[in-house]
Amino acid sequence: GFGKATPCSLATFRGHLLDMNAEGTEVKGLVFAGKCTHAPIRGEKSVGATIEGCSFFGVEHYAIYLNGRRNAIRNCDFRDVHAGAIVIKGGSAKADAPGGNVVENCRFERICTLRTGCSSGVIALMGHGNAVRHCEIRDTDEVGIENTGTCNLIEYNRLYDISREFSD
Repeated sequence: GFGKATPCSLATFRGHLLDMNAEGTEVKGLVFAGKCTHAPIRGEKSVGATIEGCSFFGVEHYAIYLNGRRNAIRNCDFRDVHAGAIVIKGGSAKADAPGGNVVENCRFERICTLRTGCSSGVIALMGHGNAVRHCEIRDTDEVGIENTGTCNLIEYNRLYDISREFSD
């Protein structure tokens, strides 16, 4: 019941399950498994959201899509996600306003391996002033971290056995 630290699992759903547009939303310890045709967690204007200790298995699209500022994705596991795992956007170089979004201490395995032509990397890092740190990305056909923004920080990550579908 409520008050106990018990895992909650969700499987086979269509559309976005959680809308992270309210300020300061926290999602902790959920398991998203099975047929999820859209990003289970999505936020177009998320501010101060925290996603922590969650697991994503077999999701058919991105697991998390966040566009906003001061959002954190921490200590999550992603496995067998058919598209990229995370899209994170936020911040403006023109306005010199960093997004302050962070992905840290997450593990990614077998991302983009069951779907050909993934449009971006395991983590699509966009915007200005965001960070990916202390993550492990392995066993994927695609790019580990696709950085299309400015002043984004990528540090202390372990990437191996990636980009297998690329050639010179």
